[in-house]
Amino acid sequence: MRVKLPGPLNIVFLAFIFWFVSELSGWVFIAIGIRPVISYIAFLGFITIVLFLKIAQIQPIIHRKYRLHTRLIWYWIIIFIYWSIFNYVYSSHSPIAFQRLITTLEMSAIFAGFLLMLGSKNIIGAVSILLAILVVMGSTLNLYDFIQPTFSSVPGRAAGLYINPTTSGFLILLITTASLGAAPIFFRWILLTIGAVAIFATFSRGSWAVLFISISWLFLKGYLGLRNQRLIVGLFSIVAVGIFVDSIISGSLVQLIQNTSLERYLDSNTLARLGLSEFASDYSANERQYIANYAVEQFLNSSNPLFGYGLGYTHEWEPRVSTHNMYLLFLVEGGIVGLLVYLSLLFILWYKATGIGKLMVLQIVAFGFFSHNILDSPSRIFFFALIASGILNTVKINYSNKWI
Repeated sequence: MRVKLPGPLNIVFLAFIFWFVSELSGWVFIAIGIRPVISYIAFLGFITIVLFLKIAQIQPIIHRKYRLHTRLIWYWIIIFIYWSIFNYVYSSHSPIAFQRLITTLEMSAIFAGFLLMLGSKNIIGAVSILLAILVVMGSTLNLYDFIQPTFSSVPGRAAGLYINPTTSGFLILLITTASLGAAPIFFRWILLTIGAVAIFATFSRGSWAVLFISISWLFLKGYLGLRNQRLIVGLFSIVAVGIFVDSIISGSLVQLIQNTSLERYLDSNTLARLGLSEFASDYSANERQYIANYAVEQFLNSSNPLFGYGLGYTHEWEPRVSTHNMYLLFLVEGGIVGLLVYLSLLFILWYKATGIGKLMVLQIVAFGFFSHNILDSPSRIFFFALIASGILNTVKINYSNKWI
């Protein structure tokens, strides 16, 4: 890809992308106590300066073509802000609910900031290359974390700077998919291989499943070359997924691993996740099932199913954790209206995206069943803005029968 050098403001913007998407802000907070909100304020201050400069130079804040392309997302951000405030009004008004409101408003403003800057000139190629760098960096730290536990909040599962293994699997898959735009076909294979190995080290079964689906999609759509073999490779991937799932259910996978050098890196948690229940109960799966049932029960027993219990409710209820699920989060806290607000975002992204962008929307849809934090951090919000901006629509299908 031919890349034009970005201007000074875009260079600063790229630095913010690196800071947020790598989750350096979260790691710095854990290491030395500098709160992520400081970088949120810095980013929003930077966006304010950009806006001031455009107004001072009598430049359009958003050029017309880009404004028309992203119009629905801008409308959604405004509606989401109003809905969040309304959702807070009939909440408990506790400190937790108020913090949830602040977080929602912060992320909405950051979403708008990302969207504004992604419409700049000479930014497409630079963003793609930066994402490729982040794939290598994030994957390397993940593998280091697996071999030499350092960062992860869950023993036996790699996470790198993302701290949470499930979040790590989710973000590395999104970063890897988005980075394909900057790479010729051979380097797409390299990036995908590096990312896949790092995702496996997280032992996030949701990430594994979405990874297999994504690889199959990339093959079938022609983004990895091998045009004449796309159908065969795609079908092979589907069969491989079935065999992999069966090996976990039957316990044969962990028995195979136990006879290799990988065994010394596994603990009771990862062994249970691989299907060997004699080492430990699968606490994560049991907790998720319990929370899902509890959330549905709460919604069905709600006196106001249309608008739910109010912002922050799932962080205050009897269970010690929230829903682990975006759809249940919005359904319980915002009722049917809240769920529709979130689903409308996914629909707009799907409607505006093509190619790689559509795959990333599917990834976000899938991960919504495993996490309730997708809209709570700039590292995730960035990819919503990236899809909405249309940058990913420029990723080319490779119609060659070669993989190099």
